[in-house]
Formats: sequence, structure tokens, C-alpha cells
Amino acid sequence: MHTHLLDFLAALPYLMHYILPVVFPLYLFLSNRLEDISKFYWLLGWVMWCHYFIWLVFPHAPPWVLDHMARNNASSIAQAMMHREGCAFARVDAYTGIPFFFNMFNGNPIPYGSFPSGHVAWPLCAHLVGGPGGNYFVLYIVYMGWATLYSCHHYLLDAIGAVVLVLAIRRIIAYFSLDYRCKSTGISCSTLSV
Repeated sequence: MHTHLLDFLAALPYLMHYILPVVFPLYLFLSNRLEDISKFYWLLGWVMWCHYFIWLVFPHAPPWVLDHMARNNASSIAQAMMHREGCAFARVDAYTGIPFFFNMFNGNPIPYGSFPSGHVAWPLCAHLVGGPGGNYFVLYIVYMGWATLYSCHHYLLDAIGAVVLVLAIRRIIAYFSLDYRCKSTGISCSTLSV
């Protein structure tokens, strides 16, 4: 079930997605949390390295590709990917008469990057560093997850995979960070906790 209102509501977090890596550090700067800026970029950087590895080595087509194949009797995924219409956002482009989302998705260098969802991972990185609103920021992550499902860009497993990946990378970074602190200060690692 698609409506104009839901199409536009799903488009809003996608527009926020691309400015998050700039706006969130600015928020941290204005909140006088300068040390958290490097933590955010460090976590986001490692998350994206892992995302690109998965996307390039284990490519996954987004749901709208398979929907397009079924609708148009396309014989291959390569044919279905030719249009790069972006599902719900093609409707937004049609409503506004501006091919904004088409141009954005048409330039995507990794069209088979459905799993895991970078759209869910980025705000989760911000939340783990200390997003605005505390735990209420989780609502934005859920909103982004809904938007990815509604717009046919991701499966539920893509969003869950992003959460698991970000939490695992954060744990690994914390482990090596603790190990580095122990070695550099000469403190016994058994006396510190993660």
C-alpha cells in the first residue's frame, strides 16, 4: 500500500542520510564534545570499510530490482538494474516533476549493495557515540529502517545485518582500544573493564 504522504515521509530520512556525516559532527562540536567527533568518524569509517567489502564480495540486489524483473518479465538482473528507478522515490520524482532521486540512484557506483543497509548503519553510529536526544534517537533509526523497507531499497534482514555489524565493529574497536591503552600506560589489562 503506497500513498503520496508515505512516499514523502520515506524520502525525508533519505535526504538526511547524506548530510548526517557533516551535521552530526557539527552538533558534537557545538555541544563541546570534540573527542566524540573522532570516535564517530572512526566508527563510521570502519563500518563503511566493512560495508564495501561485503557489497563488493557478496553483492545483493535490492528488493525493487526483483520487483521490476517480475513486473517487466526481465530475463536477468542486469536488465532490471538498467533503469535504477528507486521504487517509492520514482513516485516522488513523478509527483514533483524533478528527477532528483533518479539522478541520485543513477549515479550509485554499487547498485548491488543492499546487504547490510548503510542507511541504518550511519544513524546507529551516531547513536552509539551519543546522538541528540539520547535514547530517543533510536526512533530516528527505526524511522530510517521503515523508510528503507517501504521504499523497496532494503529487506528487513539488511537493517538487522547493519545493526549487528555496527555493534560488532564497535566491540572490536573497544577491545583494541583497551588493549592499546593497557600497553601504552603499563596498566594491567585485567584491572580495566570495557
